[in-house]
Amino acid sequence: MLVPCTDASVVLGAFTLIKDIAYSKGSATLMGIDKTSNGSKLQERLEYIADSFKKVGVYSSTSLIKTKHFAEGVNLGNQALSSAFFKPNIIFLTLSENNEPSQEFPAIIEEAGYLGLGVILYIPHKNAILGQQQKINFWIEDRNGNWDIEKDTGNIDLPLLTAYKLKLNWNAEITLIANIKDEKDTHHANRFLKSVTELARLPISNTLVTSGPFVERVQKGPYADLNIFALSDDISLDYCKEMIGHTNTSCLFIKDSGHENILA
Repeated sequence: MLVPCTDASVVLGAFTLIKDIAYSKGSATLMGIDKTSNGSKLQERLEYIADSFKKVGVYSSTSLIKTKHFAEGVNLGNQALSSAFFKPNIIFLTLSENNEPSQEFPAIIEEAGYLGLGVILYIPHKNAILGQQQKINFWIEDRNGNWDIEKDTGNIDLPLLTAYKLKLNWNAEITLIANIKDEKDTHHANRFLKSVTELARLPISNTLVTSGPFVERVQKGPYADLNIFALSDDISLDYCKEMIGHTNTSCLFIKDSGHENILA
């Protein structure tokens, strides 16, 4: 994963989550974006965090880019790293209170699509953080009648693989939830969830089909320590932030790179 930041404390706050997604065969490249003249201090703090990742079994390296614009620095860094032997394939972004660069996240997410990179957007709940790390809800929005997984998995490959990785490292339970607009799709949605777990060989026993307005169903969803959603091209950051209040948990919004395949 590539983890860009202008403040090392943002990476420190997401340390546990980054570690649990990357462990045991992944890595984390910590990229400092220096918009001031204090880059040496940022570099020093990132190197300290990188050493901490190594101590828990996650290889980590650091880099520093001087630029006035966060998105420009991240996108230039991604382009430069695209020729590296072990290049990042996921950008990890944290959207927290007073996180100034967040207004530039859409430009980073758009560029990630061009470069074939996945995106993980982490929005922590200020009180709950990651809770007890025991229960994960994975939400699938209505697919407009397209419930044949063999024809189109949709944007759920990387989100589901991430949920599975957290399940392993947390020893957690995943509840796979499909929300439908029309109750006539209940059978198709249930069959889709069964196909996902069987064809992807996922140890998920909890599945649920809900119907009605998506936000309303999310508010009434099962208890969880973390809720995971697909990050679509037309989703707004304001909508993502609102989900923290609706779920009362931290949330992950994840976008496929186009290279993942849960059925492989």
